Amino acid sequence: MQTDPQPPRIRNILAAIDGSEFAEKAGLFAVELARKYEARLVLLHIANYPAQYLGLTGHDVAVGLPLPSERVENLKKRSRDSIDRIAAIAHDQKVQIRKEFIETNSSVAQSIADYAERESVQMIVVGIRGVGNFDPYVVGSVASDLVSKARCSLLIVR
Repeated sequence: MQTDPQPPRIRNILAAIDGSEFAEKAGLFAVELARKYEARLVLLHIANYPAQYLGLTGHDVAVGLPLPSERVENLKKRSRDSIDRIAAIAHDQKVQIRKEFIETNSSVAQSIADYAERESVQMIVVGIRGVGNFDPYVVGSVASDLVSKARCSLLIVR
């Protein structure tokens, strides 16, 4: 006797937020999914820096490298503001959330996939493109890379 396969229970959802319009839409979509499935939601921002900025080279300072620019600081602020807006809506919807900000020298997609696996995430939600991709018809590199790197379900929001 064969039984019908059951979909896995969605308990943990991760929304990757980079401050872009599509990432914010993805975050809001993730809030709705978390509410519907009574799942926990992680709002995750990955900031990618050269190893020297993070003190990973054995040197105390980033010799010869400029400090993070005003543009980088503006992108970080934009991401934090976006996460705060999404978190406020999640709170109103009584969705349990956690905000995470990670600075790394690894690829953004790999960092998201690693975090999702470590935290037993069943679904990652991302925007179709991020702050670095200006063509509305092209899937961004992070979303594209996650297709092969993520070990859980992936939802790409347009």
